Amino acid sequence: MDRVAGTLPPHPTFPPLRGGDEDDVDERSLRDGVVRGDPDTLRAFYALALRPLYTFCFFRLGRDHHATEEVVQETLLHALEVMAEFDPERGGLHTWLAYLSRNAIRRANETRRRFVSQSVPERAAEPESPALEQAARVSVALARLPAHYRAVLERKYFEGDPVRAIAHDQTTTEKAVESLLARAREAFRIEFLSLEAEA
Repeated sequence: MDRVAGTLPPHPTFPPLRGGDEDDVDERSLRDGVVRGDPDTLRAFYALALRPLYTFCFFRLGRDHHATEEVVQETLLHALEVMAEFDPERGGLHTWLAYLSRNAIRRANETRRRFVSQSVPERAAEPESPALEQAARVSVALARLPAHYRAVLERKYFEGDPVRAIAHDQTTTEKAVESLLARAREAFRIEFLSLEAEA
């Protein structure tokens, strides 16, 4: 994966998951707990969902932070209303939330386009370049990864840290870091390619 600078969006403070990493989350149990209205499960759902959903929406709303916050809030509220319909066997939570967000994204973009065309017709938005679209997919794919995968990829490819330094900071071996990087790259590849199907 090439080093990509400046692709990560500004965002609110994302809450950490409690009691384990994203890999430990049983999405079926998460769904059932949200449907029951369990407070701890609702907090876990918010912590798990916010970063990937925010990033997915951010790049589809012209990098508009305020519009993204509104769409994310609308999508999460809608998700809570229809959570019983979520079936983990048909697709993961992030893909389901991305699907739910599409109507809100479309409405927000249509509203903005109408405003721009009426107010500043000479500044009509042009399609994003392929480079920007790829940068957007990189950020969304990274946001969907488990935290430890995301962290090691960002240190290696965004910050340019050598494997030795990462191993030292994590009090582990270079071989262990290289193994983690290999798994993280494969997870990233899967998420990155899946975004093409969602486009």
